[in-house]
Amino acid sequence: MPAAPRPENHDLADWEQWFHQNLAYYTALQSFLTYSFGWTRHDKGLASWYDVGCPEYDPRYSLIKAIWFLDGTLDSYLAFAIAQDPIDALAPLRPWAMHTDLAPFRARRELSRRLEPARRMGIWATGSDPMHLGGGWHAGSASGHYAFGADGRPPTARARIAGIDADERTAVFVADGIDGWYGRLAEIGGELPLLADSRSWHVDVYVRPIGFVGTYRRSRQTGLWFSGQHRHHSVGN
Repeated sequence: MPAAPRPENHDLADWEQWFHQNLAYYTALQSFLTYSFGWTRHDKGLASWYDVGCPEYDPRYSLIKAIWFLDGTLDSYLAFAIAQDPIDALAPLRPWAMHTDLAPFRARRELSRRLEPARRMGIWATGSDPMHLGGGWHAGSASGHYAFGADGRPPTARARIAGIDADERTAVFVADGIDGWYGRLAEIGGELPLLADSRSWHVDVYVRPIGFVGTYRRSRQTGLWFSGQHRHHSVGN
């Protein structure tokens, strides 16, 4: 992970470097919440975690706590997520979401008071989407043209599923590149045969430039592919 960026930068000489550090730092968080947890509502998901004291349910929550929370930057990201239009937040996962919650999020008073200083913090006070987190080339690259169209984008990565074992309900998905890997998982994973009693496939996902991404299932409640326990997926949708 890059070091936490400074909240303010008044030196125009290194403004671009500061901006790129912010971009890398927050895009990593946005992509993680979207494509590992399978959240369309990062505001709801993170707020629910704050409400219970930010426990380390699994290694993903431990990573969030060790990086963004302890860096003191998660409040500013959550303030941005609450202010974001739910339609824009939905964009990366829109093609696969069965049901969508587009109601504005109302933070409880204690959380809203905590986030008030963060709303005026540095980069987040400039424009509606200062870190380009709405998708496209940065945080939405895993969706590929399925969500954002093919114009100007690199080709969707080649991908395949192997090791299909219906008895164990397991398979392995491998994507050769980053662009569009989640879209390919949704496409190819949807072609797996139906299992008895509507049980779920557990698909080990590998993206070659990254490595092992996680074991994914498709939620019958949301239609989205996610890693980890379903209760941690559903709170962000």
